[in-house]
Amino acid sequence: MRNIKRPKPKQSKITEKAIIAHNIDTGNNNPVFSFRHVCENHCLLSTWQAGELTELLGTFKLMESLTWNQLVTNRHKGLDFRKEDNYTKPLPPVVSPDVDVCRVKVCEKKRLWGYRAGQVFRILWFDRLHEVVPYHKQKRN
Repeated sequence: MRNIKRPKPKQSKITEKAIIAHNIDTGNNNPVFSFRHVCENHCLLSTWQAGELTELLGTFKLMESLTWNQLVTNRHKGLDFRKEDNYTKPLPPVVSPDVDVCRVKVCEKKRLWGYRAGQVFRILWFDRLHEVVPYHKQKRN
């Protein structure tokens, strides 16, 4: 009887390590922040005053103390983290229009805007005057 050579299975060009790294669930990780895509034309951090910057820093620290699962499920109601579709400012050119833009409440009026990419919250706008989604109180009669 003759030995028949069996073909070797083809090797994937993508390494197993890369596949595992890509599929990691980051929900139990804490957020980290990226300022790479901050808009240079709208809602600039440079317009914030000292006390407002203190509030913003407190928001960053609070977000960092939570996991993404806790943040997304709004286990901390004060941050009111949520997806928002009706923003009025244009996305920076390097940002895909397919991203889910989210807001974070800094205080009663101020908001932080960005989107999540894995464990990273990529900041887009520092909105101190409700410019991204204008807020209008309705007058009661």
